[in-house]
Amino acid sequence: MSNQEIRLTVVGIYKYKGRFPFSAGRQLICSKEPDNRFDKKAIKVLDVGNTKVGYIANSSSTVLEGTLSASQVYDFIGDYSVIEVVSSTEYNVICKVVEQDFKVEKLIEAFTIDRFDPAYPFTDEYPPEEPYPFDFCEFPFEYNLVDIDYFDDTIPDKWRMYLMCSKLGIDEKKYDEICNIMLDAEKDQGLYITDVIYFLNDLISINERDTAAIKKIILDNLEDFGNGEYENLALFNNEETTKIAEKISKILQN
Repeated sequence: MSNQEIRLTVVGIYKYKGRFPFSAGRQLICSKEPDNRFDKKAIKVLDVGNTKVGYIANSSSTVLEGTLSASQVYDFIGDYSVIEVVSSTEYNVICKVVEQDFKVEKLIEAFTIDRFDPAYPFTDEYPPEEPYPFDFCEFPFEYNLVDIDYFDDTIPDKWRMYLMCSKLGIDEKKYDEICNIMLDAEKDQGLYITDVIYFLNDLISINERDTAAIKKIILDNLEDFGNGEYENLALFNNEETTKIAEKISKILQN
């Protein structure tokens, strides 16, 4: 079952925060609720700060035409998934699934841990102008959780890292190892973090992990973004580049 096939109805919104969390294009987290005593296939919908804003419809009387029930999608999504608001009526919201199995731990924490004043911003202006007062989180929640622009300078480096890790299927330790390999490769001049970001984005794009593909990306990035700034490009001769690519390939495949 692909993301494109999954449309869901969110119900019960007025038991919680009304329509304010459901502006078109806004992304929210779905979380399975196996301990729900009324429905073993219950899936709750969360906004930041562990704020429950509704449930995925799971009865014939509440599931809107063209959408699936919670029971129908329960086994096809992970413990956490990301939905995006498509449209809303007075009492229901239709969303599409944009990530079936969401694993960015820090973002899951931001949605599932109580971190800010329980007085939810229940106003006509949503989201509020002031940032959410997380004590550990600087992620700008107006950005999509799954498909952000990695090159936007307003996105903190650590959140860019978390999202790239998720796309590459690696943890923070492996991410650091790859960055350190790239940063240490040209010791005299240094590779700037922007170059590493472009490099990792290319890795995500091609979805390849072999040495030859990684070597090509390294050389392409040096050619595109070096612009003659590096004095010791000779370091990246065929043999040295192969060694670097082999190290990164090994990290990605282990």
